[in-house]
Amino acid sequence: MKLSATGVQVYECRAVAGGAPAWAFREPRADLFLDGQAVGTHFAGPSWQHRDGSRIIGKVAASRPASRPEDIPWLRLAVTSTGEGALAGVQVVQRINTRGGALAGSCPQTGAVSEVPYTADYVMLRGTP
Repeated sequence: MKLSATGVQVYECRAVAGGAPAWAFREPRADLFLDGQAVGTHFAGPSWQHRDGSRIIGKVAASRPASRPEDIPWLRLAVTSTGEGALAGVQVVQRINTRGGALAGSCPQTGAVSEVPYTADYVMLRGTP
């Protein structure tokens, strides 16, 4: 199953030992679509939840830079928690075709938050990771 995502990547300005504050990734927030119909959400965990209530949680297994610096990397995530429903049996999630979402530059002060719009495709793979 390939789900399209539209949302934001959320970053927080955090203190860095011995240096100026820096942006750190905090969480994604996106709506998920299948054939143009809203079917779920993507949020911190990283987690994906289908409208039927099924939910999976992943852990980054591999990362590849996107072709443009303003795009977040493509990822392969191993699913660490799964349940029943549309997402049952999903073992791997691949984030591909990313556009936007990357944040560069210095941050103004510790605690500041920035939301950067992005789109991506999430390919849900069942079977052996």
